Amino acid sequence: MSTHTDMEAPWTGWSIVGEPERGAYGGVYEIRPEDGGPHRAMKIVEVPNRLAMHEANEPMPKSREELERNWKDARERALAEYDRMREVRDRHVVESDAVYYDVHKDGDGNFSYRVFIRMELLTPLPQWVRGRVVGPSDAARIGRDIAKALEACE
Repeated sequence: MSTHTDMEAPWTGWSIVGEPERGAYGGVYEIRPEDGGPHRAMKIVEVPNRLAMHEANEPMPKSREELERNWKDARERALAEYDRMREVRDRHVVESDAVYYDVHKDGDGNFSYRVFIRMELLTPLPQWVRGRVVGPSDAARIGRDIAKALEACE
């Protein structure tokens, strides 16, 4: 795999490998440590600035205070997700081990935030299923594992 050069991992000694997968709230990159250890995933949760919200036809907050409150709420949700992931120690739930929080301010005073979460690198289910014959026992095991993950996160 080639190294992805448009972005850098925020942790010293880590580099991005390949292109990102798109997640519900941002990109997920494969990253590797310089010391040859196991590869991990880096999830980036982006809280857009006002211009990005406007370009995406998102409803615009009525005031600067509402905009900043929305940004803060989105940032807090991302950081809370990381905290929950760290607290759950179950083999059915992805493990995370580091977080990095980044703030950007443009020339017009608009803020945007990015939260970087370093976590266990997993194979997405659609990719795992591709090219396999998935029988009833596989489907039952996957369903059971998902139920156990939900139970652990409750």
